[in-house]
Amino acid sequence: NRDTCAGIYAFNNAMRDVTFMTWPTAVFEALSERESKREAEWARIKPVVDEWVSVIDSFDDDD
Repeated sequence: NRDTCAGIYAFNNAMRDVTFMTWPTAVFEALSERESKREAEWARIKPVVDEWVSVIDSFDDDD
């Protein structure tokens, strides 16, 4: 039992030093950057889309 506990403790300490076990912040940073670009692009085209929607809606009102 004591050997098992010592082995688990040693394994736990060794796993703290493994680099692939760290939190993948780079993935979230890349996703955030991509989302920011998407939002900026949408902000540019939204007025055009809104204008087209109002034109299309005006045709629906004629029926």
